Amino acid sequence: MSGGIPLELQALVEAANGRQRVVAVTDYLLVTSQSYDARIPAGHPAASELGAGVRLELVDRTLAERLLHATELRGENWPGRPRSASDVVHAYVRAAWEEGCGEPPALWQWDADGVIYRCVQLSRLVRDNATSTEHAARHLTLADGTHQIVPFHGFYSHVAHRLYPSTPGWLDVAEAGRLAALVASFGGGATLPARVRRALRRTDSVTRERYLEDALPLVVGGLESLLKVGREASKEQFAQRVPALADEVGVALTSTQCRELYADRSALVHGDAVDLSVPRTLTTFEQGFVALQETLRRAVRCAIENRGFAAVFAQDKQIQMRWQTTIKTNRNTRYI
Repeated sequence: MSGGIPLELQALVEAANGRQRVVAVTDYLLVTSQSYDARIPAGHPAASELGAGVRLELVDRTLAERLLHATELRGENWPGRPRSASDVVHAYVRAAWEEGCGEPPALWQWDADGVIYRCVQLSRLVRDNATSTEHAARHLTLADGTHQIVPFHGFYSHVAHRLYPSTPGWLDVAEAGRLAALVASFGGGATLPARVRRALRRTDSVTRERYLEDALPLVVGGLESLLKVGREASKEQFAQRVPALADEVGVALTSTQCRELYADRSALVHGDAVDLSVPRTLTTFEQGFVALQETLRRAVRCAIENRGFAAVFAQDKQIQMRWQTTIKTNRNTRYI
């Protein structure tokens, strides 16, 4: 007897606890699509390493079905078609922990340090995509060979909308290589200036907005995070600096377009709400919005890859020198 428990019963309890012991933790984020083209998806046939322990890989069909089943809102007595493994292009995968490698992480907290989601954020700078955390889960392997799947509950990031919804959003093999280089650039070298870090957050936040009138202020704010100096002549700063920055990153934007977009950033006057979640024929104003967001994405990517370019955003004077703004009044002309 030990503590009033028969030795044979204690042995059975200890054996049961041992079988339920977690021995490995792996995080998954499935990328789904029903649209394909001639490109070869990343992870096919071999995994595409992205760095920081994250890879894009083709997931076993059975496992993909289990992950989908664990993460979908399935309802009750609902005959609708759930996603199937055929909808899974590939997955972001990271081995988060295994027995013998220090203390185990919180078992319910997918991607606790944000490494996978950072790769997703950066992937939008390589190819426009709507990858979200809708099908993100933590996969636990137990000592007896069974498994548990814990779905990610952060619903804020469960939705993302496309800038170019008529084209497939998944990454191909070459794009995965470019993403790996971007991940390495992001994690290496000097810390990015605060302006660039804020702009990167805006590039991700704007994908949450379904309607143009909600997304436009975030894009404008992202570019102001990079370029605005002080409070003076905000509209002229935007109208003159943004086209100059756009030209540097290979996007066509005029001062007239930027003035119009800036004026309408909080109260759209160009008609009905524009749904960004569906393919559409773009008006001239909507084309300007797309060009504006493309400029933001390219500028942030350039700053991550080229720390010399990023350094321009570290000091207001450097921004003013590189993208000078001309202010004309009845009395004189000034430069800020």
